[in-house]
Amino acid sequence: MKFLYSLIISLAIISCSSTSEKKKEDLPALKEEVMKVHDEVMPKMGPLMKAKKELLKKAETETDSLRIMKYLEVSGQIELANESMMDWMHNYNPNFDGDEVAVKEYLNEKKKSIEKVKIDMISALLASEEALKE
Repeated sequence: MKFLYSLIISLAIISCSSTSEKKKEDLPALKEEVMKVHDEVMPKMGPLMKAKKELLKKAETETDSLRIMKYLEVSGQIELANESMMDWMHNYNPNFDGDEVAVKEYLNEKKKSIEKVKIDMISALLASEEALKE
């Protein structure tokens, strides 16, 4: 009977430690997901800044006030997307330290915020492409 209790306790300890190890293994994968989104949108910064420059140039030479407003509006959208990316990068700490739960929470929050930055950047890029066609 003692053997059975020892076996059950041993299995419970092994199970808990393997579950804990599994959770710790999930953190690098989550961190990788966060950086994957960042790395996907970061190359879009160049085209966005180029589009902003073109929009401002068009706004200076345009005579139609509605088009000028459109160019400036989209330029502002690009600037907001750019600021969002810069803020995200400034506030992201790849070495965030804490217990497992805190690190996972931090990474999930950063993943959510970089996905928002991605949406903002792609929307601004599409808006600029549309405005520059006119």
